[in-house]
Amino acid sequence: MGFNHYIKLNERDNVAITVSAISSGTIVLDGICANEDIPQGHKIALRYLSAGEAIIRYGVTLGYALDPIKKGDWINEHMPQPPSPPSLDEMDFAVNIKTNLPEAPIKTFEGYPNPSGGYAGTRNILGIVTTVQCVTGI
Repeated sequence: MGFNHYIKLNERDNVAITVSAISSGTIVLDGICANEDIPQGHKIALRYLSAGEAIIRYGVTLGYALDPIKKGDWINEHMPQPPSPPSLDEMDFAVNIKTNLPEAPIKTFEGYPNPSGGYAGTRNILGIVTTVQCVTGI
């Protein structure tokens, strides 16, 4: 079994994400050769995309090709036209949505007793996690 140079999560995807930096001329998968150097975590076209065609990653439209994109091209941030946002006037609006949850079987509180009495304390932990590779390191 060979090394996969890409990640493709959805059958609809017409681009894949590079697992590592790919040099021009590298065979990424059958019939697809990188046309240029592609950095790790960036997108490579899995097929020809005509101008105006949707660029789809993870089954979601990222944008629309401004110009034709050849199979094996690096798709950088200058190539897609972002999709138009939905109109706020046409979106559903709701406030104070309540979800009825069942009572917890055991009521506990993982806090620290205050030596002087009064309220208990908690430990505050802040975790910052990236959701996509392109923002790692920012």
